Amino acid sequence: RTADEKIAWVEVSEDSVLVGKKFYELKLPSSIGIWTFAIKRGKSWIVLPQKNTEVHVGDALIVKGPPDGVAILCKMAGARREVWAPERRLPSIRKALAEMRDLSSLMVDMAYSSILFRSREIAEEVIEVEEKFDKLSYKLWLATFKAAKWERNVARLNGLLQMVRSMEQISDAAVLIADVATRRVGLHPVFSRALAEADEQIGRVNVAERSDFVDKSLKELNLWTTMGAYVLMIKRGKRYMFDPSRRTRIRASDSLIIRGSQRGVQKVKKAARG
Repeated sequence: RTADEKIAWVEVSEDSVLVGKKFYELKLPSSIGIWTFAIKRGKSWIVLPQKNTEVHVGDALIVKGPPDGVAILCKMAGARREVWAPERRLPSIRKALAEMRDLSSLMVDMAYSSILFRSREIAEEVIEVEEKFDKLSYKLWLATFKAAKWERNVARLNGLLQMVRSMEQISDAAVLIADVATRRVGLHPVFSRALAEADEQIGRVNVAERSDFVDKSLKELNLWTTMGAYVLMIKRGKRYMFDPSRRTRIRASDSLIIRGSQRGVQKVKKAARG
């Protein structure tokens, strides 16, 4: 499968509705699940634009979010959505890279969740996911060495392996974070406060019987695009469902662990409580 979260380059046209608007006015994270982490303006870069940063004509927004959200932003920007055709060669490497990218991101979110909710179960699951990650990494290294036999530009493969090495470091860091929960180490209150002040939040809410979420699939709810947060995992009874598929249906009393903008997390919590 391809990575769930997309990264896109979106250029702002002269007649775009974004022009002259500040990011706090647009509320992109909570409205369509889109985060802007950089802007290319002429020859300069604005990294991590602030809430009062204004969008200008010709800005190139570097964003991440769900595919639907990216499509909506392209329309708002007046930009044509380019159809990106992935490299057809090395399909096994492409597939492994996409899955490793998803897993490394999931592991970090799970690791922070294990500390926030003091859950040893989630922490132990991080270690299990790492085992799957390591197997993928091993297969990818082998596939890359085999590809070197016919690859004309070997330097490109070196760049690929550097990327894999970086993702391995992210995976290892997630395990170290989860280890704090596994060993039940007490944390200073400043840690929880720091997480609470972060732009992206992780929250938990129990689904009430009267909630509109009940008996709806995650695909039908489309929370990421409509509310700016998505379901990272579900606790149903004593069992955790990690990285649930879009076909998963929500039940009353499910405990949803969600990730997204602060406003988005609050919107999902309110809707889940009915």
